[in-house]
Amino acid sequence: MTLQKNQANIEDIKSSDIAILRELSAQISEIAGLPVHARTISEWKRTNDLKQGRPMVWINEEPWHEIEQSRGIYFCCENSFARNVEVNLRRILYRWDNIRTDMVVEPVYRVPIDVYDTGFGVSVEAELVSTQSAGIVSRHFIPQIKDEKDISKIRFPEITVDRDLTKKKGEFFRRFSGKT
Repeated sequence: MTLQKNQANIEDIKSSDIAILRELSAQISEIAGLPVHARTISEWKRTNDLKQGRPMVWINEEPWHEIEQSRGIYFCCENSFARNVEVNLRRILYRWDNIRTDMVVEPVYRVPIDVYDTGFGVSVEAELVSTQSAGIVSRHFIPQIKDEKDISKIRFPEITVDRDLTKKKGEFFRRFSGKT
C-alpha cells in the first residue's frame, strides 16, 4: 500500500497571499490581546476543575458551507496551502464577530504536523447525492465488510510523520507572521 499524503505546496506562495494572511493574523492578534480572554480562560479553568459557576458555552461545529454561502464569505488566496490557512483565520474572525459564546482567541497559530498513513485496508465506498445549490452532500455508504472473510481486509496502518514538511510549514508561518 502507498502512503496517503497531503500535498502542501508552500514553495510558490505569492506576496499577495502573504499580505492577506498577515492582515488576517494582525486582526486575530488584536482580538487575542483583549482582556476578556483572561477572564474567559479563568472561567474555563473553573469549569474544568469542576467548581460551581455559570455554565460555559462552546460551539465547535458550524455549518461552514452554509455560512460561507449565505454570508458571501470569499477566500482570496490563490495558493491552496495559503487558502487553507486563510479559511482557518477567517473562520476564527467570523466566530468572534458572530457566535462568540465563551470563545478564547489565542495569539498563536498551531502548525499542523503532517502525518500520513497507509490506510487500514478498507476504503470508503459511497454513492454521493449532492444538492449543489445548497452546498449539501449526502452519502449512502456501501458496506465493505459483508461477511467474516472480509475481516481479513483490515490492516494496521503504517503511520509516518513528514518532519521536513512540518518544519517548512513552521518556517512559513513565522515568515508570514513576521516572527523569525
